[in-house]
Amino acid sequence: MGLALSLCRTDPEAAQEALDQSDREHRTRRAWAGRDLYSESWASHVRAELAAWDGDPERAAGHARRALREHLRLGSSVGAAAAAELLAQMWSMSGRNDRAAHLLGAVDVLRSSAFDPSYRPAEYCAAIRARIERALGSLLDDPELRDAYEEGARLGLFTLAERR
Repeated sequence: MGLALSLCRTDPEAAQEALDQSDREHRTRRAWAGRDLYSESWASHVRAELAAWDGDPERAAGHARRALREHLRLGSSVGAAAAAELLAQMWSMSGRNDRAAHLLGAVDVLRSSAFDPSYRPAEYCAAIRARIERALGSLLDDPELRDAYEEGARLGLFTLAERR
């Protein structure tokens, strides 16, 4: 799964091949050892990235939403932040800027509460955040979107992840 995750932005075809191989191996292992929920949550994230690359933001949003819920259930702050920011980007691309602003507010609260101020996100997470900030950066000057951002910060990711 790690190979698919590392390739999903630089070489989507190779990422898809790695994801397919990982799925085949995972099905074989599951019969013996059970489910690997952590791997499944990142697989959903890779599927979201690949759907976004294919130009299908609705499908990408569905996979990102699934990844977000799975990461939250597992307690993975990094995974939840990355999935939420990807979901926010997909919603922004679909014209749902208020929903995207909600998620960004909630993610910022998560980051400030879960990580030490000296924390530097991995290159992978920083790239997602840079993309969404480019997409929404100037939009947050809009008072309605600023209010949505602040409301998202108050509600938090757990509440927002359950919304459709």
